[in-house]
Amino acid sequence: MKSKTIGAALLAITCAFGLGACGSKPETPKAADRSSAPTATPAAAPNPGADTVKWLDQFCTAAGGMTDVAKKAPQFDESTPPAQMKAELGKHLDQLSTALGGMTDRFRALGKAPVPSLDEASRKLTTSFGQLKQVFDALKDRVGKADPADGAAFIKIGEDADTEVGKVNFDFDTKTDKSVEEAAAKAPACKKFTTS
Repeated sequence: MKSKTIGAALLAITCAFGLGACGSKPETPKAADRSSAPTATPAAAPNPGADTVKWLDQFCTAAGGMTDVAKKAPQFDESTPPAQMKAELGKHLDQLSTALGGMTDRFRALGKAPVPSLDEASRKLTTSFGQLKQVFDALKDRVGKADPADGAAFIKIGEDADTEVGKVNFDFDTKTDKSVEEAAAKAPACKKFTTS
């Protein structure tokens, strides 16, 4: 199982808050969309409010735990003992589920965002991450029920994770307010998503 299984989630964060160049959908950014997007001149760009920077910093701090867990995804192949696959995959899925649960709770605790478009993106991301938690809980249940001697089953579960995560809806407009984009660039905790 590889960390790309939640790549759509991380890309959704970067797109929603203007931390990366994205098309109309986070999972399928297109070069044409990026190159044709209008750019504001520095003089016309709004000045991001301190409240927005603070809110985004707290949001990205809450999301950071998920990123850290994803980077620790176990790597195995047919030569890995099946019992080890079961233990490592089950543990990782449990960690992802716990991280997503805690993250969405912290998102909700932030309250209303200071910018309407940011508030809408936050609510939609929170819903999507809740769906991701359900996916990982279901996969974890499959791992728990699988025969510990059946290595092929665990490899299949790891592969299915990519497919199942791909079904989670991150389909929302990623056109970000310039003020949100600038605020995200100033929020220290958001910088990790530009390099994740």
